[in-house]
Amino acid sequence: MRNPDRWKPSRLAHDPRTGRYSTGRGAIFGGSYHMVDLQTEAYVPLIQEHVTGHVLDCGCGPVPYHQLYAPRITASTCIDWSQDPHVLDLLDKVVDINGPLPYANGSFDTVLCTDVIAHVKRPWELIDEFSRVLKPGGRMVITTPFIYWLAQYPYEYFHPARFGLEDMSKTAGLEVIHLEPYGGQADVLLDTLNKMMDTGFRNRLFLLLLKMPGLKGWLERNRMRTGERYALGYCLVARKA
Repeated sequence: MRNPDRWKPSRLAHDPRTGRYSTGRGAIFGGSYHMVDLQTEAYVPLIQEHVTGHVLDCGCGPVPYHQLYAPRITASTCIDWSQDPHVLDLLDKVVDINGPLPYANGSFDTVLCTDVIAHVKRPWELIDEFSRVLKPGGRMVITTPFIYWLAQYPYEYFHPARFGLEDMSKTAGLEVIHLEPYGGQADVLLDTLNKMMDTGFRNRLFLLLLKMPGLKGWLERNRMRTGERYALGYCLVARKA
């Protein structure tokens, strides 16, 4: 990452007393609170376990997971197509990831790509590129939405199911070692309601709804029953042979 001294927390908030991470709500859209809470719960342990060595953070935006993976890596290369001046300060290179990546074969130990491939015109080609730039034994960590709104309209092309993610990875010569959904049918309903209650009093009312007694346990049971066929999104880790 370029200019690490200019990096600021965004999507994740870190509590130095406990070492725990939670959603940095001040930096996200109010209609996505429920969705991002679920993502934080799923992404944090995944990134902590699998992101090591020299990492390519692809489509990184403001590099929200930098603080999370920094203690576990040797170097980070951050790329995006963004022209946002706050993001440009952090990028090592501006790259249109709809085309080939400007790196040699076997350059990285890990590729991290969070919630990006939905906005790529041919995601299977990007995953081929990830495989190419990974070292043997290197890992690709991808997270992506499934049943979710068009978050970057009109730049939204694919919301792949788990079978599409598996097929693209295997076709690229990668072995899938972890693939899990996050969210379930009730979470899809709550996320839709959150989109309708995104600001002001309505948003505060929605947050109170999430604190209803018994809701958390009911949601967890619903995810166990419906997450496989009604996921909000997926987390995937694949390894290069």
